Amino acid sequence: MRQFLPLLALGLWIAISMNVTAQLVPQNARLGVHVSPTISWYKAKSDSINGTGIRLTSGIGFMYDRPLFNDSERWILSSGLQITHTGGKFKATNADSITTTALRIKYWEVPLTVKYKFKDKGKFSPFAQAGLIPGITFNTRYDRSTPEFASVVDAKAGSITQPFNLLYTVGGGTDYYIDEKLSAFAGFYYSQGLFNIVTDGDGKAIKNAYLMCKVGVFFNKAPQETPTETAPKDL
Repeated sequence: MRQFLPLLALGLWIAISMNVTAQLVPQNARLGVHVSPTISWYKAKSDSINGTGIRLTSGIGFMYDRPLFNDSERWILSSGLQITHTGGKFKATNADSITTTALRIKYWEVPLTVKYKFKDKGKFSPFAQAGLIPGITFNTRYDRSTPEFASVVDAKAGSITQPFNLLYTVGGGTDYYIDEKLSAFAGFYYSQGLFNIVTDGDGKAIKNAYLMCKVGVFFNKAPQETPTETAPKDL
């Protein structure tokens, strides 16, 4: 849980100080926080390697939305910072043995996506979203078992994994407007890595993938009131 503390503190700070720092955020931008239950697994492109299991995890993050163009109400640039936990199992089959590896990788990720907002339906505002997610690994661990060797349990995996990753992501969901300053949202996203994530042995082509449900809130900027001119009194 220690890795969550910086983002939890940041989310709390955003919630408490939104009004104080309102002048620092563009009028048409939004800040938000989310939690993200995740199902992750590995996809192997090799006849001798197969993905064999999934991992259920959860993540957390904060978000930043603003119009992609100055006068755009439909096209939104959506980014932020999030911690994503991924993992799963894969088996490598050799002539004489089968090696099973359970790999757990945590990423600091910065989504770079574009969101398209459809026509509002009452208080609901549905959207579709797609883009890229670069990520940096931290606190990677793995277990490995091979019949003729001693098992490896909860060892550091930095030496067998790539330090960076890049995924594409597609998804959609809806906002729900609670009031002019607050909205809830939920969305489902499928993301898949574009590059091999392991470094050890025989050109293994293993990519990670995950299905994520994001649930959170956005702190909307209240529209500024246009000052009204008072008509001069007749003398």
